[in-house]
Amino acid sequence: MSELLSLQFNRRMSAFYAVLFLGIGVYQPFFPLWLQARGLDPWQISVILAVPLSIRVFFAPVSGALSDRHADRRPAIVAYAALTAIFFFLLGFATEFLWIFVAISAAALFWTSIMPLTEALALQGVRRFGADYGRLRLWGSISFIAASFLAGAALDVLPPDSVHALILAAMILSVIAASRLPRLPVPAEASPPEDRGRRSRVVTGSVLAVLAAAGAVQSSHALLYGFGSLHWQAMGLSGTTIGLLWALGVIAEITFFYLSRRVLGRLSPTALIGLGAGAAILRWGALGLEPPLAGLVALQLLHGLTFGATHLGTIHFIGRTVPDHRTGAVQGLFFTISGVLMAASMLASGALYRSFEGAAFPAMAVLGVVALILLGIGRRATHPQSAAGGG
Repeated sequence: MSELLSLQFNRRMSAFYAVLFLGIGVYQPFFPLWLQARGLDPWQISVILAVPLSIRVFFAPVSGALSDRHADRRPAIVAYAALTAIFFFLLGFATEFLWIFVAISAAALFWTSIMPLTEALALQGVRRFGADYGRLRLWGSISFIAASFLAGAALDVLPPDSVHALILAAMILSVIAASRLPRLPVPAEASPPEDRGRRSRVVTGSVLAVLAAAGAVQSSHALLYGFGSLHWQAMGLSGTTIGLLWALGVIAEITFFYLSRRVLGRLSPTALIGLGAGAAILRWGALGLEPPLAGLVALQLLHGLTFGATHLGTIHFIGRTVPDHRTGAVQGLFFTISGVLMAASMLASGALYRSFEGAAFPAMAVLGVVALILLGIGRRATHPQSAAGGG
């Protein structure tokens, strides 16, 4: 029976990650093109892109803490996915900056809460069944590749307005996939009433420093996420080539996730975050030199470290330091920290790109340096739950 439950968990979690990242695979590289087609300038685009990042600062920790109070996290994920699709549908009718801002804010309120709850549910499977988180999560990355590449090819022949329709279709599919997620209640014995709501037992200063370091590395992607496609388009690259560049980065990420068990057998979660920080310094510093296509390919492959190593390190760091019944709240806390940093970076990216265009990328390398400093501060973080990490 246990093997059957484990198999069902792995299949349904993998499927949901795949569907969830279809929309992200179109949104991340191509939503700025839709905004540009609506007449928004670089600063307005940076504001709109910063909205989901800012929203999650306030709502993700609340939704995560609320999910910890319920045995089954699936209903919340289904509800958030449905509300996201409804508000994103309404976004299609917005043609001015103000209404785009309002609509994306409403959609982001729920969209940004889906991922921390999904990660918390995945960590339950890691602990309960010994699931390999990297193997579950890589299906999201594979889906991202397919979506970004196919959307890039489609945009060579379709107008930019089609970006919204593609994202909306993926969001509708995510509602269906969410309804198929496994029911995995938190064991009653794992959540003593006297421990609920007491964050101080699991979140120390050193833990906060490590989470902030991971958030700094992830926020260093802001300029690429916001203006990478626009910059490459200005360099004369086709939509297909741009989609391929995004896909190559995620191929490196998939490879890293696939090897996650082997990597975690040799490197600690904090070492992985440090590896991501070092790669960020190299990647963004070199990208500012505006290399030719071959150089762009090589730098995109560093995404396996700047994103993949950092993300894997963060998830397993939380898994090894936080008890099962608090993972939702701490995932929400991490999304708050990373959201603050990413929103600030995204807003700064608009001004930087407007003034310096591609030469602005080395500014993002500073965040890699900040991450290394924070890891030094948090180097004494302990892992009391390492035996339960499962992965």
